Amino acid sequence: MERTQQAVPQVQILLVSIMRSPQKKRDNRLAAVDMVNQGLRIFSEKTHGVFYVDVNPGFQSSAGEPQADLYVEDGLHLNSEGYRRMNKILRPAIEKHWSGRVIHKTRPKANP
Repeated sequence: MERTQQAVPQVQILLVSIMRSPQKKRDNRLAAVDMVNQGLRIFSEKTHGVFYVDVNPGFQSSAGEPQADLYVEDGLHLNSEGYRRMNKILRPAIEKHWSGRVIHKTRPKANP
């Protein structure tokens, strides 16, 4: 990130939480996921131009359990409804942090 910020000082970086998926619950990895997400949140609070979005509340039951119906059979990857929900969660964050910004696209140099 540091190299990116040096090259493009006005860059806005959006960190998205690691998801607390059913597969991670099954493998007893939720505590590790929570620790990493906490680190991402703290890092974003201390780093200019870096923002954190926790998508997990949108994928959990009221009891805090991963909603298996939003994942494909492997319990790790989202299904189409899961991706629709992800879009609903991320779109406002993207619009908030990138609204009105010009995105510069670099074009490959033409061969002479």
